[in-house]
Amino acid sequence: LRADIVNETFLQKVLFDKYDGKIELVSFESKPGSQKGDNFIGDLVAVDLKVRYKKENKESIYHWMIKTLKPGPDDQENGLAYALRIFDREEYFYTTFINDLNKYVKKDILNTIPFIYSINEKKKEALVFQHLGKMGFRDPVNKKEGFDLQHIHHGLNWIARLHGASFILFSKYPGGHEAWCKDNFVSEAGKFSMFEGMCDMMKKSYFQMFQSLLNGSENDSFVKQFESLFRDTFSNTNVFKLMEDKMYVSRSKFKILCHGDTWFNNIMFKYDENGNIIDTIFLDMQMIYCGNLGSDLSYFLCTCVTYETLSDNLDDFLHYYYKCLTKHIRELDPSITEIPLTLEDIKHDFLKSSLVGFFVAFNAFPFILSKKEDFTDFEFTKVDFKDKEELEKTTKEFAIHSNKVIFEDTNVYNRMVGVIKFLLDINSFGYIK
Repeated sequence: LRADIVNETFLQKVLFDKYDGKIELVSFESKPGSQKGDNFIGDLVAVDLKVRYKKENKESIYHWMIKTLKPGPDDQENGLAYALRIFDREEYFYTTFINDLNKYVKKDILNTIPFIYSINEKKKEALVFQHLGKMGFRDPVNKKEGFDLQHIHHGLNWIARLHGASFILFSKYPGGHEAWCKDNFVSEAGKFSMFEGMCDMMKKSYFQMFQSLLNGSENDSFVKQFESLFRDTFSNTNVFKLMEDKMYVSRSKFKILCHGDTWFNNIMFKYDENGNIIDTIFLDMQMIYCGNLGSDLSYFLCTCVTYETLSDNLDDFLHYYYKCLTKHIRELDPSITEIPLTLEDIKHDFLKSSLVGFFVAFNAFPFILSKKEDFTDFEFTKVDFKDKEELEKTTKEFAIHSNKVIFEDTNVYNRMVGVIKFLLDINSFGYIK
């Protein structure tokens, strides 16, 4: 429950700073804000506060969700998170970026989780939000099995709105996109490639998972073909460095802010009594950067959509995104008569970034898609990536868990093989050479 951060003193400070001392804390209760295995970098604490309005002498209940960083090795600072500036990026989004949208584009144009407060003190970082669950939002009803068309369209629409709003912001920002990049550190993606030990560990784990997927079925030929292409492409290079060089830079003049983490674990929906979606919010803005829109689309489609649905409808999904994007841009700024982006640009950028979907799926699916009782206590932030012995130990643990889950859970196997088959279908390796 992170009592080192989420305690009476902290909550009193938030109330005092946010509401100018007009509201005081009476009592509070806290509990874990997520289930085991749902978060890799941060911890969530749900807090119910009983507060008193001083002037009116009336009491009320507030429902907050507080996000903190997980501790690093030996409970020291989280080196991975600090190097990638994960907390800084998310704090920036809910403060500077949203303020700039309000100033240069239009107020309240992006549907995001209501932000309350942040504190950026080393090893005490915290973001305070309204509790979406208390506002009627919930996880996708079918997130593990794969989204249906309704969920896919709502997700693409939200992504298109973020991209469109940021495109307009860059065009209106004093000095344009180039000046914005100089003024804002989030213009560049976090450099995973600096963690060579982690890159080596992940590369080994991918090859081990390829072997785990071989089960004597007709899918073995697809797995072997993909493994061969993967080996030819990545064996003699830093996996993440090649991703950064080849996949994250847009070829078009259409510059946007990417969410950077658009998978099903970071999306919440609100439904009506008939199961129809009435609202959508993407969370976890901790990986934002200015880059290739295709990486957001690949990230979303490869993790949220099954092979069958994606292979049958890819062109329709990209066209739907394009339609939403152009609609949002023209509604937000009717003065824009020409948008420097075509449907072909979108498809090219998607194909160029499509392998992003593989890396996300193979890192996350064995953990997030597995049954909770099968989930290992693997703490990514606790690993010292400079310690070779610890890396070897972690790689073996990762392989043991992945092999067990792939063998026992048909859904995990099908989703992982589905990503491989889709990326082979679209010749994804051919677009990064």
